Amino acid sequence: MGQRTSELVGVHSAYRIRAHYQQVVHGVRAPSGPEVTTLDKIRAVALLYPDAVFCGWTAAGLHGVPYSAGHPVEIQLPYHRRRSGIIVRRSAMPDGDVATVDGFRVTTPVRTAIDLARYVKGDEAVAAVDQCLRVGEFGVAQVTARDVAEYLAEHRHLHRCTRVAQVLAQVDGRAESPWETYARLFLRRSGLTMFVPQTPVTGTAMRLDLGAEEFKVAVEYEGEYHADRAQHRRDVARWNRLRFDHGWEIVLAAAPSLHAQRAAFLRQVQTALASRGWTPQDPRARNAAQLP
Repeated sequence: MGQRTSELVGVHSAYRIRAHYQQVVHGVRAPSGPEVTTLDKIRAVALLYPDAVFCGWTAAGLHGVPYSAGHPVEIQLPYHRRRSGIIVRRSAMPDGDVATVDGFRVTTPVRTAIDLARYVKGDEAVAAVDQCLRVGEFGVAQVTARDVAEYLAEHRHLHRCTRVAQVLAQVDGRAESPWETYARLFLRRSGLTMFVPQTPVTGTAMRLDLGAEEFKVAVEYEGEYHADRAQHRRDVARWNRLRFDHGWEIVLAAAPSLHAQRAAFLRQVQTALASRGWTPQDPRARNAAQLP
């Protein structure tokens, strides 16, 4: 779990501390060993600030929201503090917004989604809330759009409430990864509003990351997970089934498709749609300025 560095200083020399203890977070060290994990950091922060409430991405991770790793530990305190490597927010935290998960005080699922919408920048906020709303393997979501809307209605004076409403207007909740959210938002803002997340393939158990059912054109995101050789073989078999057995045209996307290669990606999707009868005059190809 670790000890406060100030406690070690009273027992060990500075050399021994540096040689035999690793920093978990600033102010807490643990015996040198395996790489420090996010959970180690959370425990260390709880040691430093027993009255803290874990919020934002940290709360999301503790609630089991996918893709929450890789962010600094985030806490809410009733007083102002600064500590390197930790995001500290000072804001009101009603008792009703606090839950306990694995012994840690965390924001409730709905307050967690609200805070992600308030503080995460750009489209990452939409992707974050999408993952909060995503239905898990047991058929239950951490929170629903209705939960968030009801919270907003009851807390009209919440700081950055307008920002939350803007994020919620763009959330779908069906994406199985943030990249699916980014692709959906990009296509939507480009006027291609016909793509639906997790489109089922009739007669099979397969689902498409984004599917335009009428035109049978799909966008499938290829992340690092798909680079595994065995997984790639399964992917190829799946793409062939989709194309030759079920008539779907597949456009593959990767991270560069949504960054430096966006124009090429959009052109490829439009070409695939055009091969299936779509035209730019299609009423679903609305001007991006009309979309949130």
